[in-house]
Amino acid sequence: CQVFAMGRRSKRPRAGPKNSNGGVKVAEEAEMLQQRVQEEAPAPGTLFAKGSELLFAALPLSNRSQQGLEASGYSTCTEIQAAALPHALAGRDILGAAKTGSGKTLAFVVPLLEALFRNSVQTADGLAAVVISPTRELAIQIFE
Repeated sequence: CQVFAMGRRSKRPRAGPKNSNGGVKVAEEAEMLQQRVQEEAPAPGTLFAKGSELLFAALPLSNRSQQGLEASGYSTCTEIQAAALPHALAGRDILGAAKTGSGKTLAFVVPLLEALFRNSVQTADGLAAVVISPTRELAIQIFE
């Protein structure tokens, strides 16, 4: 069981610092990503075609997430990730089942981090997300 909960977003204005990729301001990048997510979201209840390859680079993810995935050696989505990520990025509820080691955790964590980014959540905003894990071992793995 993995549960995610978003915290309240502060109403105070934020400065728009530049990111490390091309000098695009964070607020502008978040807005562009939100537009892409809405435009590219698959119809509810549909799945990515089996046997097709979905690259993380093709998903509407922040530059920081793209760089982190690349640095960690992730380039191609697993079957569960290809099925879940486009819907999760669009804010839809996801129910998926797959074998251990198939990438389920990443399929839920990436959209969570992207939602925090697109909503400009800062440390000063307080609790913004809760991740509940069924086992201590998985909780440690997620944390690391």
